[in-house]
Amino acid sequence: MRIPVRLAAYRLKRISKTRDYRHAYTAGTKLSTQLLKIYIVGSLLGCTRLGIVVGRRVSLKAVVRNRIKRVIRHWFSQHLPAALRNSYDIAVVVRPGAARENCSASLHIDLETVLKKWPL
Repeated sequence: MRIPVRLAAYRLKRISKTRDYRHAYTAGTKLSTQLLKIYIVGSLLGCTRLGIVVGRRVSLKAVVRNRIKRVIRHWFSQHLPAALRNSYDIAVVVRPGAARENCSASLHIDLETVLKKWPL
């Protein structure tokens, strides 16, 4: 089965391999907020990749976990490209408590806080 070109390019921008996550966890810079842990490590691939981990501790409902991932992915697609000069691998680990009613606003505030802490 062939993947359409548009989707293939989109998939290249995600971290999918366990070894890439481990590399980000061990060699990366860690930035923490109340709801998120973000690991950032330089990449030689020429593009910035994003990986999002939302475990069952956050919510037992897959719908809620997928919504959190969509919110984070959308925020990064809107805010990050303008701020980057180099390519990075970014692993976002969502902590329990992110599944509250107003998770979108809380996640946006935490992501803004991280972007201010991050030395680009």
